[in-house]
Amino acid sequence: MNCLQNSKKSCINWKFEFLKLTLGYKNIDVKVVTPPMIPKDLQKDTNTLKNRGFIFDFIEECGHIYIQFSNFPLPAGVYNMDETDLLIFTTPDYPCASFDMFWTDQDLVLKDGTVPKQSDMIEIHLGKYWRRFSYHPYQDTQWNPAKDNVGRYVEYVQQRLRNGD
Repeated sequence: MNCLQNSKKSCINWKFEFLKLTLGYKNIDVKVVTPPMIPKDLQKDTNTLKNRGFIFDFIEECGHIYIQFSNFPLPAGVYNMDETDLLIFTTPDYPCASFDMFWTDQDLVLKDGTVPKQSDMIEIHLGKYWRRFSYHPYQDTQWNPAKDNVGRYVEYVQQRLRNGD
């Protein structure tokens, strides 16, 4: 990643990719500049999560914007661990694109060793195995970009994890 200055003197990240083209007998290097996919609204909305002490990274891959939380705290006495990595994702259409489901360390189970309801699938994302919690908060009510955001979704994740079901 490189950093370019835009006209407002703020720093934005751009990806530089080099393509090799062959025209006739000449090889030509072409620099392709790809702007970041992370919407400004998502960056702004995650600032509240940073202020609440959450540690996370944005990872852009295959049209998704993953938010990977490190050391996400779990409720005491419910699971076999005190914290987990947590993964959620959206698309560049955020805030019009909602969140659905979430993923934790694959080894996360309830204190008694059983798998929580709707979390028996293990999937690979970003080169890591994750336990998928197939909980759908927007089944009965539709995501509303005027009031719903990543912070509210993380609150939903916390509530579901507190339930331990």
